[in-house]
Amino acid sequence: MSKAAELAKWGEVSTNGQVSGRRNIVINGAMQVAQRGTSTASVSSNGYFSTDRMKFYESSSGVFTVEQVSDAPSGSGFTFSHKVTATTADTSLASTDLVCPLHYIVEQQDIDDRLAYGTSSAKSITMSFWIKSNVTGTYTISAYRSVDPSRVQAQTYTISSANTWEFKTLTYSGDTAEAVDDNLNFYFNGLVGGSYDNTSTTSGWATYNTSNWAGGHTATWGDTANDTWQITGLQLEVGSVATPFEHRSYG
Repeated sequence: MSKAAELAKWGEVSTNGQVSGRRNIVINGAMQVAQRGTSTASVSSNGYFSTDRMKFYESSSGVFTVEQVSDAPSGSGFTFSHKVTATTADTSLASTDLVCPLHYIVEQQDIDDRLAYGTSSAKSITMSFWIKSNVTGTYTISAYRSVDPSRVQAQTYTISSANTWEFKTLTYSGDTAEAVDDNLNFYFNGLVGGSYDNTSTTSGWATYNTSNWAGGHTATWGDTANDTWQITGLQLEVGSVATPFEHRSYG
């Protein structure tokens, strides 16, 4: 095993020399824990249905199965992934429809002092993960803070090969205008109605309105029965560099 692979496995030191110490803001990013059960079928509302901390969100007519599965990228050090399957497709795709196979909530207490939002020293945060889907295309992940004035920044990633694990990283710039005075939400958009896909916010934070939620999103995941979407190795950390995943004990 190479030194880089060894570090990635144990998450002891980052690629830029930082020593680990709760670098990963995400809880259960390796998708190991599923206290609610490993699978819930006939999901047609928002909520937590399987893997701990991994919430499902939809405003559509689709029906889904949400589960923790024993499928992960080979050699990655992961065993499980969080999987969502569209069992009944949303074929109407109304302009206000939105399906997010993952909605992850970062609690304010975990980031307030670390990000310096609302100041000139606001810090970037970088997200990294392994992703797999039968639907290729460009997807968005919308970072959202709901307190007035609500703020949004959507970054894009592309799934190039169907049913193949791919590693992605994306960086969100710091918000110099508004502090983090509420939880910070990350919506992994899958199916996006026309009202949500217009103005891009990849260059930075903006005051939220419907049209700037997911600019640049082209993938249509969930409009066909049996569409699948899986994720594992989800990490969110301060800075503009994605470091090796911080593996922590199950306990």
